[in-house]
Amino acid sequence: MPRARAKNGGLKLVRRASVTIVILCAAVRLGWCQTAAKGGIQGVVQDESGKPVAGATAVATGVGTSTHQSHTVTTNAAGAYSFTGLEPGQYLVCVQTPGGPHLDPCQWSKPAPITVSSGATAANQATTAVKGAVIQVRIDDPLKLMSTGKGSSAGDIVVGLLLPRDLLQPMRLASSDAGGRTYDAAIPTGTPVRVQIHSTHLQISDSVGLSLAPVGAAAGAGAGVANMASASTQTVQAPVGTGTHVMTFRVTGKK
Repeated sequence: MPRARAKNGGLKLVRRASVTIVILCAAVRLGWCQTAAKGGIQGVVQDESGKPVAGATAVATGVGTSTHQSHTVTTNAAGAYSFTGLEPGQYLVCVQTPGGPHLDPCQWSKPAPITVSSGATAANQATTAVKGAVIQVRIDDPLKLMSTGKGSSAGDIVVGLLLPRDLLQPMRLASSDAGGRTYDAAIPTGTPVRVQIHSTHLQISDSVGLSLAPVGAAAGAGAGVANMASASTQTVQAPVGTGTHVMTFRVTGKK
């Protein structure tokens, strides 16, 4: 009897093991099917002359998907990028070159959406990064009133560009030192671009010493400052051709 029970117990273990193996195989097959159902995008980022843009940040954002997730990769020496594991749907591919002169097509133009199909890769996609000019906004802080936060945490002052769709795009904090901060961004050449500076508790003046008032101040509140749409918004126009253009401001006190 003990032997028979042991034998039956062994058979039950074998059966359970077989069932477990079947379940694992089904899970593996299901996972494979789910992976295979995803798609991808392969392409290259190039400038207007057709030269590859290496080291650029390419961002694919779902605009016709259920998740609207963004995926980020970096272009290689040939300007090539590859996105994998994308949910089927439509995507916009944006290109950013922090500190460089290339314009993000998602900010300054209207790139065509790319359709990703289940189990397929949308290949040979070409994204053109148009060269603009680099604008730098320098904010001097002789009284040491700005916070010492690093990167985006230095939020006591927000410096941004008003995009064509009237959206405020924060400028990149390029450097921070004992004397102040420098922000930068790429802007189109030959096109007026509005720069906005916001601060809730710091008083800031422009290069000729006029204080910046809140956005929406009456026209003329910043009289004497050329091309000023409102007291905290200045318009800059970079001449045709590349280069770096600097705007200087100063923190003069607290509100």
